[in-house]
Amino acid sequence: ITSQPPHSAGVETKNNRNFPKKNNLILIFSIIGLTLFLIYFLNFNLLRQATGIIRALKMNLTGEKEEIILSQFEKTLKLHSGGKAETREEIVKIALGLTAPARVNNLTFIQKVIEETEKQTKETSRDPKYFIFSGQLYNLSGKIRGNNQDFKKAILNFENALALSPRKQQIYFGLSESYHLQNDLKKAQDFLRQTIYLEP
Repeated sequence: ITSQPPHSAGVETKNNRNFPKKNNLILIFSIIGLTLFLIYFLNFNLLRQATGIIRALKMNLTGEKEEIILSQFEKTLKLHSGGKAETREEIVKIALGLTAPARVNNLTFIQKVIEETEKQTKETSRDPKYFIFSGQLYNLSGKIRGNNQDFKKAILNFENALALSPRKQQIYFGLSESYHLQNDLKKAQDFLRQTIYLEP
C-alpha cells in the first residue's frame, strides 16, 4: 500500500501566498473609502457654510431683525468647516452697514460681532484686516454708547494693524476717526495728513 503525500502543505502555502494580497486589497479599499468620505464631509460642510452665509445676507437685505441674522451666522460658525474667517467677515460687513437709526442701536448684535472678530484676530494674528474690522466696530460701538473706552480699544486695534501693514491708508483713516471721536483734533489731523503720502 502506497500512501498519498499530504496535500495540506501545498494548500497552506497557496493560502499564505494569497493572504498578503487580500490584506493589500482591504487596505487599498479602506484608504479609498476614507478619502471619499473626507472629501464628501469637508465639501458638504463648506457647501452648508456658503448656504448659511447667503441665507444671512438675504435676511439682512429683507430687513430681518439682527437677532435672527446673528442666529443664522452662529449656526454657520458651528459647522467647523474651516471657513470661519469668511463667515466672520460677512457678519462684520453687515454690522458696519447698520446705518438706519432703527437698526444701528442694536448693541447686542454689534458686541457679538466684536467678540467674533476678536476671536479671528487671535486665530489670524498676522492679518491686519481683522484688526481693522475690530477697530471699525469699536468706533461704531463708541458712537452709539458715547463711550471713550471703545475708542481706545479701536485705537489699539488700528495700531496692531499698523504694525503689520504700515502703508495701508484705511488704518490711518480709522485712527483719525478714533481720535476725532475723542475730540483730539490734532492727532486726528496728523493721521489724516499722513494718508496723503501713502499710496491708495
